[in-house]
Amino acid sequence: MKHISILGILAIFAIALNIFFAIGSNLKDFKQGFEDGQKAGSTYGTQADSHVFRAEVRVTPISSPSDSLNLQLPGETIRMPYQVSEITCLIEETPTMLATIIFAALATIVLATYGIYCLIRVLIRITRQDVFSRRNIRWLRWIAYGQLAVTSLSFLLNWSIEQAVLAQVSLPGYQVTGVTPIPLQWDSAILIVLLTEIFATAVKIKEENDLTI
Repeated sequence: MKHISILGILAIFAIALNIFFAIGSNLKDFKQGFEDGQKAGSTYGTQADSHVFRAEVRVTPISSPSDSLNLQLPGETIRMPYQVSEITCLIEETPTMLATIIFAALATIVLATYGIYCLIRVLIRITRQDVFSRRNIRWLRWIAYGQLAVTSLSFLLNWSIEQAVLAQVSLPGYQVTGVTPIPLQWDSAILIVLLTEIFATAVKIKEENDLTI
């Protein structure tokens, strides 16, 4: 059991480092979004107070590419046609999209914060060599189903952004097919839920065996 305690301590340190770097990354994204908003305000003038959102839009050509560029080759320069499959643009936030962003952000913060708390409590009990207990089951279920809920919220957010993009964005010669989806880890979330329920069943069987003995 000693190696399990060591792994629990290492996991706590790993979580602390991950939170530290995640905060830095989120601050960088916030700064980028703020700068995009300022640029949009200076570009559109009277629409400076509008809320804008940076979106990565997927497009499909509906005709043969008419645009071309100069391609530099050894000893010669040739003109080659080209086409794009993805563009980055600013879109105006719709009421539905804004409500979805706020709801998803608040819910994710609450679920992530409590999920981290539950994970730390589980790791602390593991370091104390208390593994098979009902408290661990309750905390692990919060983590597992919380991750599943966050994945569902990400899917809802991706849908609301895509609807706003389809309504606002157009590109001559191309068909807008959607947005670059937010990475959704359905397989990982479902696997964690499955492993948690297997652990809960194992604890229940252990308790029944202890009562039988």
